[in-house]
Amino acid sequence: MAKIYGVLFIILSVIFGAVGQILMKTGMSKIGTLAKDTKFLDAVVYFIRAIFSPLVFSGLFSYLISMIIWLWVLSKYELSYARPFVSIGYVVIILYSFFVLGENINLLRWIGIFLTLIGVILVTKS
Repeated sequence: MAKIYGVLFIILSVIFGAVGQILMKTGMSKIGTLAKDTKFLDAVVYFIRAIFSPLVFSGLFSYLISMIIWLWVLSKYELSYARPFVSIGYVVIILYSFFVLGENINLLRWIGIFLTLIGVILVTKS
């Protein structure tokens, strides 16, 4: 039973990390890109503005929650057991990119998602 709770906490950490990525990407898409010829102080202002924009800040906060949970996970489980679960984040991001952002996901990526999930299942059985 303790192992099930461990897996749930690992997955929770991974989901918070993936949500953080999604929020930061969405926020940065709204902010726009930094021009190549931007002066240093203008770049500093750009990044401060980015960090404190609601979506990017929420994404960073989500990352913080993920890190706190992950530290707990590392205190309880072997790294070789816990770390492969992080690949679930790749699956979450690709599915979000496909269904929400409308990105094209080619056959090789779908195969990669499938193989990743198989790998995680094998790790949980170990």
